[in-house]
Amino acid sequence: MHRFLKASSTWYFFSDSLVAAASDREKLQASSQKPVAKVEIKEVPTLRSDQAEETPVVPSQPMPTMMVPPNPNWNNEQQIALEGALRKFPASAFTANPSKRWDAIAELVPGKASKDIKARMKELAEFAKTKKK
Repeated sequence: MHRFLKASSTWYFFSDSLVAAASDREKLQASSQKPVAKVEIKEVPTLRSDQAEETPVVPSQPMPTMMVPPNPNWNNEQQIALEGALRKFPASAFTANPSKRWDAIAELVPGKASKDIKARMKELAEFAKTKKK
């Protein structure tokens, strides 16, 4: 069904769906003006927050900051030492002689030589490439 409305000297045409939408809007506006009942929220600690206060979660040993592939030849301590050494000796500081960088890093990683450091870096670079795909 269609409705026509004349305002001034102009006629306007409305379909039922537009009339229904207008009446729905009016109902919504009327309902939003009704008083809202107050709701009292009681502060009761949950079990989860109580547990967090009693037993803080502390890892038994430090974890590497990078996501690294498992390698039986590298333990967490060595990986963490490698990450710290990489931050301490950036590649930009060894542009003239990059091999000295690997030697400096190897001195800070217990039980690893510069060839081990290079091999691990290649492994990490390959891992990063596969993660991006």
